[in-house]
Amino acid sequence: MLRSSVDDPPVLETPPHGAARRSITLQQYLEIAAIALAALLFATIVHVSTQAYIAFGLCGSFVGHVYLRQDWREWLAAALIGAAYALIYRLVGAPFGTYVGAALGTMGAFAGIGSLVFLGVKAVLSCPSDRSAYIDAIVAAGIVPALATLSIFSVSIAADLTPRTYDYSVYAFDRTLGFEPSFQVGQLFAAHPALFTVCACAYNGMPLFLATFIVVWHARGLRTHFDFRMAAVSLGVLGFLLYQVCPVSGPIYRFESLFPSSPPAVLPAFADPTFLKTAIRNGMPSLHVGWVLLCVCNTRTFGILPRIFAPVFLLLTVLATLGSGEHYFIDLVVVVPVCLILQAVWSRGVDLTSRYRLLSILTGATMTVLWLLALRFGFALRSPSIAVSWFAVLSTIAVCSWLQYMLARTAVANHS
Repeated sequence: MLRSSVDDPPVLETPPHGAARRSITLQQYLEIAAIALAALLFATIVHVSTQAYIAFGLCGSFVGHVYLRQDWREWLAAALIGAAYALIYRLVGAPFGTYVGAALGTMGAFAGIGSLVFLGVKAVLSCPSDRSAYIDAIVAAGIVPALATLSIFSVSIAADLTPRTYDYSVYAFDRTLGFEPSFQVGQLFAAHPALFTVCACAYNGMPLFLATFIVVWHARGLRTHFDFRMAAVSLGVLGFLLYQVCPVSGPIYRFESLFPSSPPAVLPAFADPTFLKTAIRNGMPSLHVGWVLLCVCNTRTFGILPRIFAPVFLLLTVLATLGSGEHYFIDLVVVVPVCLILQAVWSRGVDLTSRYRLLSILTGATMTVLWLLALRFGFALRSPSIAVSWFAVLSTIAVCSWLQYMLARTAVANHS
């Protein structure tokens, strides 16, 4: 679990054991019943066990509860509530997931539901002075499952809004790099199933990683430096809007049986959008990589182990997004300037008029727009050589990395 090197007070304090009990009113009974019913309907209608995104996000809710409330009795109560929901889920015949890590995801999903229900009930029963603390804990623990749920619905909505995609254009640009990254990593996974399993665990477990990071970030009072919660939400919203500019689904959806063994020979001049009947619009850019990248950019306040683990997790996520066929390589590049924008916008440790803050927003926005338009209209496919394509990619990453470093340096200087 990620922890800061400083000892901050816990977010929630356990009431004294001698505190007087208050009688429960009819309104509170109704509110508790509403919370319990809402959780049940959510679990059964959404089929939380089958959705890795949502399941591991809820798993993060339980981890957040454990971190925020260091009381084993509360953990046990949340686990028992979750077990009750799992039993009802099974009795009504709702399906269970078959993805990599589904057993952990399923257990974590119901434990997370138990935590959110428990915290909701505590918020209803607590006195007004303590209620805000419980509500803040619910938001911290529930924001990633909510984000994951909205993300699943948004990709379906995006498919209706954008029946034609630019997969051929984006794939053609990847080929100007001298190889087909998604196909090559996919073939690597086929040859090494163990590597695929590790990367798939990282890919499916990303919401758990993000949820844990958000909870620790806010519990340690680091929101005064950077509003990580709003940055994560903004990335989801901004990503959905950008999906409409240059929508793609990924090679496994566009090329189906050809992936990953037979990369097609698409002419670089081919840039026209084509109809694709699928409920998935994964980009661009890749929000999966973007959320992990935001975490990596903000590990400087943590200890050495998290600062090592986060980049490794990012690498595994990058390999998974490519090898699974869910994304093209350039998807992952375009999200870098998008994250730079959010890092600058939600940085509270940098003055609003700081040249690095303004330069980061302007540079990130310019790069993002240029990449999306260049891919949509085929300009990026006219690269005269492999070297030019790689220069465009590496310069995007290098410039954004330098500006991110200067932002972080400015923030540290302002708080020293």
